[in-house]
Amino acid sequence: MGDRPNKNGSVPKTVTELWSNWQQPGGAGPCSECPRHWSRRSDIPDQGQNEDPNNYGMKPWFAEGDFSPEVVVMGEEPGSRDPDTKKNQLNSQFKQTRGDIREVAEDSETIKQVKPLFDALYDSDIPTYWTNMTKCHPIGSNDNAVGQDVCCGLSEKVDRSYLRDELEELEPQIVITVGGPAAKKLLKLYGRQLSDFAKTTMSGDYLSGFHPQSNHNAPFEIATAFHPRYLFNSGEFQSRKSEIQNAQGEEQNRVKKPYYGQYGDDLVEWISTN
Repeated sequence: MGDRPNKNGSVPKTVTELWSNWQQPGGAGPCSECPRHWSRRSDIPDQGQNEDPNNYGMKPWFAEGDFSPEVVVMGEEPGSRDPDTKKNQLNSQFKQTRGDIREVAEDSETIKQVKPLFDALYDSDIPTYWTNMTKCHPIGSNDNAVGQDVCCGLSEKVDRSYLRDELEELEPQIVITVGGPAAKKLLKLYGRQLSDFAKTTMSGDYLSGFHPQSNHNAPFEIATAFHPRYLFNSGEFQSRKSEIQNAQGEEQNRVKKPYYGQYGDDLVEWISTN
């Protein structure tokens, strides 16, 4: 992978600022109110009396791919993970680990299923950036809604939004949300309440259901896609299932690969005409 010239550009200011805020004990900016911050997590050793703080590998996951993107693909949050005492990054600068967008899918069993979408964008030479709506890993079985709202800027506890600042600095043509929570919170951030996610996601004229959403005030287009954990059992999807499988040349027992492949093809076609 990554056999063509690196076109990523310079690291966005919002990315380095978020990283710096996260590194500080207690956090700075929105990180100071977030229960997912490394200094307040219940799933790593207590940092209260520690003269040498350690994040135990619990770092934000965002800012992968191209820093001058036409497309941003946005997940809900990093998956849960076990602490790693060998990965203390509280004194290191932000360093992108995946300049090739396809490598994002290789690092997550869940997101790996979205790879046909990444492949379609890469093969069409469309600059693409990956981020998560909420930057840090969830905490076990805790209610993580507070952390999500703080990071998005939907909480009354914060006066700015990492997500809004990040996306607006990047200036993409379109943001693709993966999953219902990511779609609902991003649209809410830009003035729209989304009620029926499955129906809305499949309501476009393209075969995959792809279409830019309306009635929001974001300075970029927003389109929604299903998450790999989605059961793909809605009536709206089932009515197109066989046609999607046939278009992608897939067997009838495969659903997710043809869906993301078709979604990628439809997105590429839309970009070529807009």
